[in-house]
Amino acid sequence: MSIVRQTRRKILLESFFDSISDLDLRAVLYFLKRKHVDPNQLYMENMSALHLAASIRDQAYAIKVLKECLKHGGDPNVRGEDGLTPIQVAAIWEQHDVMEFLTTVGGDPVMLDDDDFSAEEYEEMNYQLFWVDDDPRLQGYFHQRMVPSWRDTQRRRSLLVELTEEERRINLHPVQGGTFRRNTRGGA
Repeated sequence: MSIVRQTRRKILLESFFDSISDLDLRAVLYFLKRKHVDPNQLYMENMSALHLAASIRDQAYAIKVLKECLKHGGDPNVRGEDGLTPIQVAAIWEQHDVMEFLTTVGGDPVMLDDDDFSAEEYEEMNYQLFWVDDDPRLQGYFHQRMVPSWRDTQRRRSLLVELTEEERRINLHPVQGGTFRRNTRGGA
């Protein structure tokens, strides 16, 4: 394939993924119907459009995108580079409606990824982790060791807050939502 074609293909895929992320169903349909973008093609972080759609929080929109991708040749069991399938991504992100939809269209909930976990196991791990949500130390420990996915890694990185030297000096501590509070209990 020539460099021009490769570049064009890359730009099409990038725009297609952007339209999915931007919740723009009209653009998704344009890329599938007019530009004949392959929904199984691995692109961003070695995932397909089906993986990306399965991770979208708006489950109704995610299911619409998945339906369109499947209509245009999408495979509900397409594997990413790390062996994850769309149903496993939905399980990791606790997208129960998306998981249910994918199983009805042929998604295999017992298929294993490269880490030998199935969608059912990811869902069970998320259920077991529910009780640690109040303790960030435990949450970080379990998520880091039990859910080794690229999406989980991105989510953890986005939650990190680095205190500046000035903030440490005046004894401020980050709280949920990106705000800070002064430590009134003493100690740093």
